[in-house]
Amino acid sequence: MIKINKRSIVGCILLSIITLGIYGIYWMYLLVKNTRSIQKDTYSCTEEVLCLIFVPFYSIYWWYTRGKKVKQSFKENKYTAKGNGVLYLVLAILGLNIVSMAIMQSDFNSLKPGFCEECPGRKLSNNFAGWLFILPAIILMYLFVWRPTVMGFVWSLFKMKGYTPKNYIGLQNYIEVMKDTQFIPLFVNTLKYVAWSIIIGFLPPIILAIMVNEMVYFKQKIMTFLYLPAIIPAIAVSLLWKQMYDPTDMGLLNMILTKLGMHSYQWLDDGKFTILWIVVSMTWKGFPGAMLLYYSALQGVKQELYEAATLDGAGIVRRAWYVTRPQIMGVLILNFVRQIIGVFQVMEQPLSMTGGGPDGASASLGYQLYKYGFVTQRVGHAMALGTIIFVVLIFMTIFYFRLNKKLEESL
Repeated sequence: MIKINKRSIVGCILLSIITLGIYGIYWMYLLVKNTRSIQKDTYSCTEEVLCLIFVPFYSIYWWYTRGKKVKQSFKENKYTAKGNGVLYLVLAILGLNIVSMAIMQSDFNSLKPGFCEECPGRKLSNNFAGWLFILPAIILMYLFVWRPTVMGFVWSLFKMKGYTPKNYIGLQNYIEVMKDTQFIPLFVNTLKYVAWSIIIGFLPPIILAIMVNEMVYFKQKIMTFLYLPAIIPAIAVSLLWKQMYDPTDMGLLNMILTKLGMHSYQWLDDGKFTILWIVVSMTWKGFPGAMLLYYSALQGVKQELYEAATLDGAGIVRRAWYVTRPQIMGVLILNFVRQIIGVFQVMEQPLSMTGGGPDGASASLGYQLYKYGFVTQRVGHAMALGTIIFVVLIFMTIFYFRLNKKLEESL
């Protein structure tokens, strides 16, 4: 427990003053830049000087009146915060300070519309409606993505008792996770999931989108039919395919093999191909969304290009390669990255279909993270493994976006 004392409050105030100083320097730069281009018939330089003086003092006053209430509240309630309470308080006060500057600039620009088009407050005022609409999404992203990610990294550096950080141990959790004898096999299994998903799951939605786009009749009905797997819950899909993969003669696929005069197959009990059969079920569930994305991208391809290619004698395959592919390359790369990121975190399919078996053949890093956090209660290890997965995905994403940029420059 970290107590909020006078020292932490003073530190917050100093950081706030530093922010104001940087902000003032930026305003001075804008003042010099704008006054050089001011013509004689516009507003005088005196008004700019008054505004430059007024902004920081108004901001200090705005923070003081609210910050004083915050400080008083901490004092009255003897507030204490877990983990990084001081850090949260610093961010809150700096956030109030920055918001006050933005509000003040917005108010002043409404009185003097021609002043300081480059000011952050002016840009915020011009896009206020847009920011208002995106605010709920930002709040949700903060609560369920950004904050848990940062907290997970911080907690991975501590020895955990349940979900309470106790002692700082640095990278010890990371060392123990990577020294675990299961880490390398789990990492290899995860790469197998990604590889099989690219091999059997990347092209089908593209092909189906192109085929539907080429149709003249029943296009909407076919699209509705093909999209049906996407509306089924993921856990229900996993259980459905698990029943189809039943190794006894009661399984649907084995019933078909028996009717064809063939022997029953073990399917998910065959350790060599367990991941492949799981990826097939994942592909069946995920291809409708990707197909719809590609179909939407195809609507932006100019029909004149297809008509010119047809006049030159190009069939559907040549049109797809020489016309469609270059036009939707950005969407292809984006979906490629999305698929890698999604499959690299696979957890619920091996959990519900095989329990990580047989003999760990289908276990993944995501499945191991689940076991660390909720089965063996090694929360610190779970946070460390989650951070490792996050870093790997960040590097993959950076690599493929750089590749996408080079491809766009070469086209």
